[in-house]
Amino acid sequence: MRQRDDLKVILMSATLDAGKFSKYFNECPLISIPGKCWPVEIFYTPEPEKDYIEAAIRTCIQIHLTEKQKGSGLFFG
Repeated sequence: MRQRDDLKVILMSATLDAGKFSKYFNECPLISIPGKCWPVEIFYTPEPEKDYIEAAIRTCIQIHLTEKQKGSGLFFG
């Protein structure tokens, strides 16, 4: 693994098994930086959508146009 000393890898994931990752990369060092928790609202469609990408975009625009508070959105399809 030590072919390029100038190459650095940074990997972030909420579900990463850090021990396996470190072991795979020759016991590379791990650094953990705690994150900040934000309130989350979860919305589901009452029935499956025929075109879920279009539905997600439509919902995003609808929330953007009607929500009075500023914030960010994260959508999973």
